[in-house]
Amino acid sequence: MKTLRKKQDLSLIKEAIEIRERRLKDEKREKAIKEHFKTSLEEGVYRGGDAILILEQLERSSIDKKKLEKDKGLEFIKKYTKITNYIKLDIKKAA
Repeated sequence: MKTLRKKQDLSLIKEAIEIRERRLKDEKREKAIKEHFKTSLEEGVYRGGDAILILEQLERSSIDKKKLEKDKGLEFIKKYTKITNYIKLDIKKAA
């Protein structure tokens, strides 16, 4: 494992961790608020103060890749598989 020593790098890591912790807390609260409205209101558009709340039932579809592979074979799947390269950066508190 390499060590970061620059003051700016250490400061940025600390800030990133604080932002992440705040965001996770906010996301958890937002999820609870949304669940409240999903279970207490019917579908429709609502106005509350200077905000508008839209509650609508939607549908999402996806392809069952495992079933398609079983039915058509791996070579069939490979023709339609798109690979995206990216860099993942994960910042966590050290234990």
